Amino acid sequence: EMYVELQKAGSAAPTKLGKLDRMEQLMEGVNTGKLTPAITQVASVAEALGFKVDPKLGPKQALEGLTNEIALDLRNPSGGAGMPGAMSDMDREFLKNMSPQMAQTAEGRKLIIESRVKVMERENQVAKMARQYKQKHSKVDEDFFSQLSDWSNRNHLFPAQK
Repeated sequence: EMYVELQKAGSAAPTKLGKLDRMEQLMEGVNTGKLTPAITQVASVAEALGFKVDPKLGPKQALEGLTNEIALDLRNPSGGAGMPGAMSDMDREFLKNMSPQMAQTAEGRKLIIESRVKVMERENQVAKMARQYKQKHSKVDEDFFSQLSDWSNRNHLFPAQK
């Protein structure tokens, strides 16, 4: 079962990485911060009335949609993470805050994206290691997880800054 979960995570990672890459593209040259979501709503209303006040409105709206999609992905309880059961508005906001969004500074959003990219790249690496181990040993057993643990201890996901 664990092997299957590792492969699912590894195969889903490229799509998730693509979404994060698209988010970065959409926000190039866009200043964001705490008030950006409210200002974007006002610009959206103005545009509905025929006034074009924000040339970056489309990319901002696309970012909001991708943020919501990532928040739903974070809610998914498969693989032992996520939030099973009913979800409150506070739960939704908690998950959205874990995603890159307009209410964050460009630097904060960049750090969140970089962190999520590293996690997904690690999921790809672990899935590949599991495939290679299974190919060699015909199964994934406790020895694989011992080797994975040792490898992870030598290859920190987020090395300490010096």
